[in-house]
Amino acid sequence: MFLTCDKCQTVWRLDEKHLALGGRVVRCTSCGNTWFEKQIFIPGLTPEPEAAAAEPSFNDVLIEQMDDGASRAVAPLDAGFDMPAYDYHPAGLGPNAFGAAVFLLLFFVTVSGVFLLKSPLVAHVPSMTRLYEAVGVHLRAPGEGLALSALAADTAGTVMSVSGKVSNTSKEELPYPSFRVTLRGAEGVFLKDWAIHSRPATLAPGETVPLELNFKDIPHGGSTVEIKVLGS
Repeated sequence: MFLTCDKCQTVWRLDEKHLALGGRVVRCTSCGNTWFEKQIFIPGLTPEPEAAAAEPSFNDVLIEQMDDGASRAVAPLDAGFDMPAYDYHPAGLGPNAFGAAVFLLLFFVTVSGVFLLKSPLVAHVPSMTRLYEAVGVHLRAPGEGLALSALAADTAGTVMSVSGKVSNTSKEELPYPSFRVTLRGAEGVFLKDWAIHSRPATLAPGETVPLELNFKDIPHGGSTVEIKVLGS
C-alpha cells in the first residue's frame, strides 16, 4: 500500500502487515510529520492480513521503528547518497583502446573513400590530382587510352549529324566515354553545346566502334564542331 504525507506530500510504500487492524500512528521520516493511518478492507478485493505474504522483502529493510515502538514508516534514502560509478567498457575495451579503435575505423573509411572515389573527387576538386600523384596513384585523364578518328559533320536544315570512330588504344578494357559537342561560329564564337552521357558499354583493348550523333534545332551560322571526351 502507499502512504502520502499531508505535510511534504512524500509518497511512501508500506507493507500492509505493519498496520494493525484498527490502524496505527505512522511518522514521515522525511519531514517528521506524524499521523494516524488506518487500513480499509474492501471485501473480495483486499486480502485479509493473515493471508498476506509474511516473507521479508526489501521494503521491510526500509521500515524504521519509532521510539515508542507503536508505529513504523519507510526510511527514505539520504539526500547525500551517491551511487557508485560504473565504468562502461564497450566490447570489453578500456576507454583508451575503444577510442583508438574508433579512430582507426574512421581513418580506414576515409582513406578507402579517397581511393575508391578518386575520379569524382578529381572531377570536382582538380587540385586533388597533386595529392594522388604525390602518393604514387595514377589518375587516368578523360580520354586517355581513347582515340577519335574519321570525324565528320553534316547539316541538313536545323539538324546536324556527327560521325566518326572511337578506338581503345590501351592494353586494358575501358568504359565507353561521355562527350561534349560544341558548335562554334565564325572566329570561334560559341553557339551551342550538348552533353552526351556514356552508355553502359565497354571497349576491349584495340576495339574500334562507330560514333553516330544527331542534333536537332541547331542555330544558324555554325562553322566548327568540337568534340571533347568527358570521361566514363
